[in-house]
Parts: sequence; C-alpha cells; structure tokens
Amino acid sequence: MTTKPLKAAFAERLSRSMKRRNISNGAELCRKFNLIHTGADVTDQAIYKWLDGKTMPRPANLRTLAKLLDVDKHWLAYGLSKGTKAKPLAPGENYPLSAETIEWEPQKGALVLTINLEDRAGFQEVTVRLTSQNGEES
Repeated sequence: MTTKPLKAAFAERLSRSMKRRNISNGAELCRKFNLIHTGADVTDQAIYKWLDGKTMPRPANLRTLAKLLDVDKHWLAYGLSKGTKAKPLAPGENYPLSAETIEWEPQKGALVLTINLEDRAGFQEVTVRLTSQNGEES
C-alpha cells in the first residue's frame, strides 16, 4: 500500500522531470511513453492519475518513465538516489520509514526489512495479510 504523501511527492517529481524534458502535459507524456515502452500501452487516464498523485506506476512502467525522463528510477519513486547516505541520528532517534522499508513490530522486538522496489508490493501484501491474520487470532 502506497501512502498519499508518497504518491503526492512522486507526482511532484514527475511534473518537475517533465518540465525539464519540455514535456508539456500528460497526453504528450503518454504518447512518448508508449513509443519506448516494451509492455502494454499506458492510457492517458493512467498518466493523469500519476500526475494527480492518485496512483504510482508499476515497476516496469517506472523504469520506462525514468528512461524517458532521463532520471534515476529510485529517485523518481522515492526522492533519493540509491546509495544516498542519511544523516546521523541523535541517541534514541529512529530513521523515518522510507517507501522501500517495511517495519513490523511483534510483541517483543522489532524487525525492519529493506527490499527493492520490484519486490516491495508483493512482500507488503503478504505482511499485511499475516499481520491481519495474527490480529484476528488474538
């Protein structure tokens, strides 16, 4: 599940990248996208949902967008390039969860996993299902 702030931030980066490449609107982005994309065509409606921050593209579409816009796909999705170093934390402070980090806190201890963009959706779905099943049994 992708959060509203993540989708809104993605939409902002997408818009800025389009302006940088002189792509004026969603219809033009859609046309150029479909010319280079090797998968199924994307509709204007899908592009406008990305631009409005309602949805985010699937991994294959994100790769094509990043290629078309000449930006890093990780930056386009999350705002940071892979390998970017975070600032040190004060004692007792925790890093905020990134879009590719899923945190699960069982009754004792905590587990924090960092996974790549392609695996994130499937892993998150499994985690949500397991968590909801465990909550129903309690």
